[in-house]
Amino acid sequence: GPQNHLIIEVTVPQRPIRGLMVPTMAQRGFLDAGWLFVLAGLAVCGAALLVPAQQDLASVMSKRDQLEVHSMASMRQLMAYDAVLQGLQDQDPQLMRRLAANQLNLLPEGDTPILLDPERADGSFDRWVRESSKVEVPPAVEARETLLVRISTGPYRLLVIAGGILCLFIGTLYRADGDISSARNPIADE
Repeated sequence: GPQNHLIIEVTVPQRPIRGLMVPTMAQRGFLDAGWLFVLAGLAVCGAALLVPAQQDLASVMSKRDQLEVHSMASMRQLMAYDAVLQGLQDQDPQLMRRLAANQLNLLPEGDTPILLDPERADGSFDRWVRESSKVEVPPAVEARETLLVRISTGPYRLLVIAGGILCLFIGTLYRADGDISSARNPIADE
């Protein structure tokens, strides 16, 4: 007699991993959009965290360089004061003549006083020492003001970090095939 045949079609998942359907490389392409979101999120979070730290580091290094120059100037002044003190203790004739001319207005016979610069008439030891130990202090390094710096250090910094975290979240949940696995879809289990 007539036979009734029942045909059942069974599909087997290609690569099941803990109940999820994972498409092959040929189905989803070389790089799916989830990875792009992850990379963008990492870049945004990294910029928001590292740019302010880099600026602080550059500022501290600039201040360190300035303090180093000030320290060298102080050391030179100390050495100059020590040389003046040693000259006074040794009664150096040139230093004594200079001191007598400057402080006591006494000049050796035959010398004529010439005042070239009235502003510099005060020839105290302090001025001599300061002028002999002058150093150039480098100017503070100004940070470059770019759009990335303004966004990652300004009032919107927390929003930038939140946007980066959102990109990371979207990237981890994004699936290229658009299918919902049976583990998450109770209707597919029926």
